[in-house]
Amino acid sequence: MKQRLEIRMFAHSWVSDWNHGNAHFLRGLARELLRLGHGVRCYEELGSWSLSNLVRQEGEVAIGAIDQFRRTFPELDIQFYRRGSGLREVMKHELRSADLVLIHEWNEPSVVSTILDLKRQLGFRALFHDTHHRAYTSPRDILRFDLHLFDGVLAFGEAMRRIYANGFGVPQVWTFHEGADVSSFHPVARPREIDILWIGNWGDAACFFRHNNAHSLTATVMRLHSDRRLQRKYANSAYEHARARFSADRMVDEYLTLYGTLVTAEAAAA
Repeated sequence: MKQRLEIRMFAHSWVSDWNHGNAHFLRGLARELLRLGHGVRCYEELGSWSLSNLVRQEGEVAIGAIDQFRRTFPELDIQFYRRGSGLREVMKHELRSADLVLIHEWNEPSVVSTILDLKRQLGFRALFHDTHHRAYTSPRDILRFDLHLFDGVLAFGEAMRRIYANGFGVPQVWTFHEGADVSSFHPVARPREIDILWIGNWGDAACFFRHNNAHSLTATVMRLHSDRRLQRKYANSAYEHARARFSADRMVDEYLTLYGTLVTAEAAAA
């Protein structure tokens, strides 16, 4: 195997993380591959939804965010492309020296098909990179891709890996967890400016407070902070809920049931 690989990475956006949290992990992955000595080039479609909304919704803040991205990731070589009749020739030129093409699941199927159509001619390997849950929640979207033409799938969890392997019939699937880009996200030594960092998510094991009531929020947090028994109760409840709802077996079984329903419906429509 070559010590240095030429890697081409396709994502929805590298420049913008507006409603696109995967950008943080993907940027860190590209940076780490570069640090390991590989050649990396990153691609995004011109006028991507995330970047367009960043500029449209955030105004001057967007300019600062884009400038900060450029300062933080100066080593990333980002190329923009347009969909259209000339896309195949652009991709043929860009991928002519590639060893590996890594395609994130948030890309247009038509673009992905164009890339895969060049795989045999140019001789590169292609991996499908899934960091989302659409294989479970919206399998029809994933089935728009020609998964059988990829050399393998990188799935962000064991349940997702099993869906691709057992549900989609992909022979080569690996669990590839997302991880924090510790070169960008790490503790910073500085004076404390806030007392509470609230990281919210949905679920049954939740603490509740009155809507838009700072005193209620403060009282709830202080009660949780001082009551060890309550802390254990919420922690155990969240853990048991996650084990019951998101086990690999249950997610795969539910997916296979859904997939069978879709196949039956499509056969009846035909």
